[in-house]
Amino acid sequence: MDMFAAMSSGLANILHWDQLLIMIFGTWFGIIVGVIPGLNSIMAVALIVPVTYGLSTITSLSLLISVYVG
Repeated sequence: MDMFAAMSSGLANILHWDQLLIMIFGTWFGIIVGVIPGLNSIMAVALIVPVTYGLSTITSLSLLISVYVG
């Protein structure tokens, strides 16, 4: 039961409205950087890392993952 509670808590954290907005922005940013010739997803993550310093851990990881995937 403890594992189910942890998984539901994590899902609730990820599906919060601010997390979803961050993931939409990160995916959009990753797509825009990917369109530019000479830039790839690793460079997009390197460009967005300074933005994540002021964010919480969950928010910054979701932003970095969505930029990489986008």
